Amino acid sequence: MAFLLCGALPVLFIGMLCAAEYFPSYQHARRLRYQQSLSQMTGLSIEVDRVELLAPNRRTLHGVKLHHPETGELMASLPVLWISETPSGCALHGPKPVIQAEHLSSLYRLIHEQVLCRPTAMPHAMVVWLDGLTIEGTTDQRVVFDQLHCELKRQALTTEAAMTFDLAGVSGQRARLGFARHHADAQPTSRWTLSTGGQYLPGHWVNALASDFSVPGDSASFTGQFELAHNQSTWNLRGAGRMHEVDAATWFERPVLSGTADVEVTGFAMNDRGLKHANGRLSIRDGRIHADLITAAIDIGISRSQTLGVNPNAPLTKNIIHPFTQLAAGFELDAQGLRITPLLPDKAVVQDPMGPLAVYCIVVDNYDIPVKNLLIALARATLPQSTPDVLNSPTARRLVQWLPGPIVPTPSDQTLHQVSQ
Repeated sequence: MAFLLCGALPVLFIGMLCAAEYFPSYQHARRLRYQQSLSQMTGLSIEVDRVELLAPNRRTLHGVKLHHPETGELMASLPVLWISETPSGCALHGPKPVIQAEHLSSLYRLIHEQVLCRPTAMPHAMVVWLDGLTIEGTTDQRVVFDQLHCELKRQALTTEAAMTFDLAGVSGQRARLGFARHHADAQPTSRWTLSTGGQYLPGHWVNALASDFSVPGDSASFTGQFELAHNQSTWNLRGAGRMHEVDAATWFERPVLSGTADVEVTGFAMNDRGLKHANGRLSIRDGRIHADLITAAIDIGISRSQTLGVNPNAPLTKNIIHPFTQLAAGFELDAQGLRITPLLPDKAVVQDPMGPLAVYCIVVDNYDIPVKNLLIALARATLPQSTPDVLNSPTARRLVQWLPGPIVPTPSDQTLHQVSQ
């Protein structure tokens, strides 16, 4: 009897537990338990094909699919995911998951709201290591990242996370994305930092995450350091960096400018009320510029102190688009106005193979082009020529949101408006 109680029964009990791992009903219940737990943790609808036991604290999840919780659309998938559990948290390791680009923005919002903003949603510590990440685009745009490593730490009042990654095929300093949130603040704010290291990230990746921003162009990319702080009512963004191989034709509704642009920004700051300041250099090569864009800029007041003029020997003809080899200028933009610095020989801003098309003639040092004049010039270049009221157009109102302000139209602006026509 003592042998049965102390020896045989425990062995039999352990054997039954081990055998239960292979019972279909037990495997089904365990799979549902993991699906429910991961779904509650992430806010997504997660489907798992099979759960395999490796050790008491280690599991392998096969066929992991992440669905949108409302629409049920497939957002990402992993063929396998290894989970190791510890008293303080867990560690996840997987191969390269595939994420659909059109779901990237929704996936970010769900993870931010359901995971990062809920202090009780996650374990105290979590480490995620992925061999890579593939973002499938809808127009043959495919982005592959290598070796994603993410650490999340949660305390009573704060949540912090950091992720490092490489762009596939690119060597150098790894890119780093950081996150911090203080849950006890009167208005909790999420703070993001991005340092791309020495890597150029795909431009269309920006638009997938934030539709208000874009780096247009099939080959467009960006690099730099950026900081974003946002809560339910406000946001602030600042940083410095460079946009490379940008399609300049997308900047205007009318075909008044084209070419491949590089924009180097030495510093900028903006918030939900608009741009505060931006400094940098603009260069466009092998493009085309409409004569009306140059003459409108002159007529609207950019040359009122003789700061920009047309080369008298340049064959500029109204309503004609002229090819150019290079456009280059430094810029400083803030609430006081716009300052332009020519970067081409002979103080030229735009030149073609025959010489300058538009030149910078400094008569008044440090001349500021008023922001209101700049607004009218941009609106006039963007809108069709038949637009009757530039200042009250939807395009002008949209531009006001992205220019340093406040910008309050005055009766004198109507005179500028008439000059531009």
